[in-house]
Amino acid sequence: MAVQVFFCSIEPLRDTKRYEHYCALVPKPQQERLSGLKNEEDRLRSLAAGLMLHCAMNALAVPLPLRRVERLAGGRPILPEIPFQISLSHSGHVALCAIAEEAVGADVQLPKTPKQTLLERVCSRAELDWLASQEENLAQAFAILWTRKESLLKALGRTIAEDLRQLSCLGDADSPWRFSERTLFGLPACACCGKTDAVTWNEIDLAAEEIQNSFDSRSQF
Repeated sequence: MAVQVFFCSIEPLRDTKRYEHYCALVPKPQQERLSGLKNEEDRLRSLAAGLMLHCAMNALAVPLPLRRVERLAGGRPILPEIPFQISLSHSGHVALCAIAEEAVGADVQLPKTPKQTLLERVCSRAELDWLASQEENLAQAFAILWTRKESLLKALGRTIAEDLRQLSCLGDADSPWRFSERTLFGLPACACCGKTDAVTWNEIDLAAEEIQNSFDSRSQF
């Protein structure tokens, strides 16, 4: 099965009526979690990521009663009722969800210029050398590198608490993993999966009427 990535801009959710329309469809615990987020951007991104998961399960025709999402101790979301792996991410004005039958990880990042202390803490020697060659656009280069590293961590089921310098992401030919990269509404994004997997990227317009009508209030995401 191909890896499917569903992504969207959060901008349509700035419309109050549209936000309320989507928010009313999510389960009450999710509504409470959203209302507990003080930052509006966090609320929009969190809701959008959940909507992308819903679109993914719609595309795979997952029955509504099986759309239960649980989170592991580290916060990683899983679907205990169905044999699919998922990975959610959001940053800036973009949210996404990757779904596959095998291990998968996905990430999107808003470019920011990193401090040297951060680079030395999370990058391998080879990565530091590569970033040094990209100093004219360091923020973008680090964002690209970080989406690879974060998506690989998710695919491996590991966390950023580990020594990330040991996890080089410059495209080792012997690695069993591949990176599928895109620029989504101006932000770098990456999906990490097995080397033989195909990756399909699907843009979702949350302002589109057919998308708004595709959600069911019985769904769980």
